[in-house]
Amino acid sequence: MARSKRKTLRERITTNYFTLYATLVVTSVLWLLPDFRNPFLIGGFSVAVALAFILRESNNHFQWIRVRSRMTSSTWLMLATVCIPCHAVSLAWVLPFCLLGAYDLLFAASAHSNRTGFVFHTFLLLTLASYLLPEMVYMMPVFLWQMGYRLRILSWRTFFAALLGIVFPLWLYFAWNVWNGTLGNMFDFMHSCIEWEIPNYAEVGDATRVYMIFIGVCAFFGITHCLRARFRDKKIVRDMHYIMMVHEVLLLALFFFKPSLFSFMLPLVLMNTAPLLSHYFTLARGRWLMGIWFDLWLAGFVVLWLAGFFHWWGL
Repeated sequence: MARSKRKTLRERITTNYFTLYATLVVTSVLWLLPDFRNPFLIGGFSVAVALAFILRESNNHFQWIRVRSRMTSSTWLMLATVCIPCHAVSLAWVLPFCLLGAYDLLFAASAHSNRTGFVFHTFLLLTLASYLLPEMVYMMPVFLWQMGYRLRILSWRTFFAALLGIVFPLWLYFAWNVWNGTLGNMFDFMHSCIEWEIPNYAEVGDATRVYMIFIGVCAFFGITHCLRARFRDKKIVRDMHYIMMVHEVLLLALFFFKPSLFSFMLPLVLMNTAPLLSHYFTLARGRWLMGIWFDLWLAGFVVLWLAGFFHWWGL
């Protein structure tokens, strides 16, 4: 019998059942190291772990990675850990839950004949997220376009279900403003969606620039790999990755053109990047060369965390 090939470190990490639990231990120490009694850090890590397990269930259900792997959740935890500005719990953590929930509902709608309920709740979550980040309204027409072009589930019924998902929370918000006598200022929070200016990166801190470049590099490798390896996945999985990639480009555009939103958008962008980057780590071709490249990525994660923790490069 032929002797089995020895697995590289990348293969052992990306396909090991205990990778997620080992990552939990490592990231919990790194996340809470500044102050283990800080309630904001504890709250932030708890929310990140909850999101990690939802990502795990989403990956298991929709099979984003075609081999048995916990890398989607593990990659998310590593990205969130090395990006120290998102460690404290805040309202910004609501956004990735809304977007991931919208993804799960939209993907579930493509597998059911009765799709209106799934579509309604998809757009309900997007609308709720837009109250926290008004720029999320840009994702609504993109979701509609993906329903028609990519998933082929757009019909009059699903269109009106999406419209109802948008209108329902707006109606409640309208009633609230009527009750409080603030109807004239009802849509003041949406002004940021139509106010654009050329970003002045000279006013952006070194830390923000470093993290933005890091996330841009992660997104580049994740998107490039998914495009090159798209025909190795099933069509429905390929469509899911296409949807994430389109939204990744949109989120990165907002991220870079509105650096003032950096702190608030950081957990959202990291969550959307994690499935694409984990697909790259797990399924990219190349044995020893890719294994060495993966080791360099791990070293880069460590260096970025150290830079944030010890305030290198002005971080």
